[in-house]
Amino acid sequence: MLPSTPRNAPCPCGSGKRYKDCHGSLGAAAREMPTESERLLQQALTAYRQQNHIAASENCQRILEIDPDDADAWHLLGAIDLQRGDFVSASLKFGKATAREPARAEFHKNLARAQFGSGLHTESAESARRAIELNSADADAWNTLGLSLETTDPAAALAAWERAVALAPRDAEAHFRIGDFWRRRRDFDSAIAAYRSALAIAPKHAVLRNNLALALQEQGHQDEAEEHYRAAIEHQPGLVEALANLGDLCRATDRTQEAIAWFKEALAASPNGQCWPGNWRSA
Repeated sequence: MLPSTPRNAPCPCGSGKRYKDCHGSLGAAAREMPTESERLLQQALTAYRQQNHIAASENCQRILEIDPDDADAWHLLGAIDLQRGDFVSASLKFGKATAREPARAEFHKNLARAQFGSGLHTESAESARRAIELNSADADAWNTLGLSLETTDPAAALAAWERAVALAPRDAEAHFRIGDFWRRRRDFDSAIAAYRSALAIAPKHAVLRNNLALALQEQGHQDEAEEHYRAAIEHQPGLVEALANLGDLCRATDRTQEAIAWFKEALAASPNGQCWPGNWRSA
């Protein structure tokens, strides 16, 4: 290795050139060149953005062959599993990423999402809080905290969603969750207001329209409720909840044959007799 040399001094190699114009420039170029792991990670990220999960996974595995402790590779593998709905595997991989780089807020936030999907609500809340400690301005982390606390501490869940709205007023999911909170407590005016805020941002979200219709129907606004049920079915034809709810509305308004037709569609869309549990991210 050549000794450290001032940039304008003669290069120690004996070329007669200044160091910055000889081996100094080569050294700078070498420092700017990405490592093999960095190159593979960029390829993996590009493949992931293109929904080519096979190529993304292969590149991540190659990175881990070079460095088994590469946190970015573990995190991206977790993100792939999260998109596939394999929450258990995603949790394991996000856990490896956070263990290797515990100061990355994004890692903890995604770990919280995966843990929530696995039914680990206590662990999910802990991970979401850690993400918020590292980046308190991340509305999505507050959303996840709210989801994790919804069954154990509803008031804290509402506060988390309200914080998400304060940070990101156009966060449709937070408005949606607030609407659900108030609808379950039969405060339909507050629920409708929150749902309308979400609808202005995400007009094609079928579950949102279904839940808004439920609140409107409870308030006696049958015509508008029917409009939203029909819109929900238009945006997501197999949404069992909207099909069944529209059937209920038709039955309540003495349209028996129409109600039967909607109930038949609901049964056809759910052959096991189970309603699809609408999830904000799945529609």
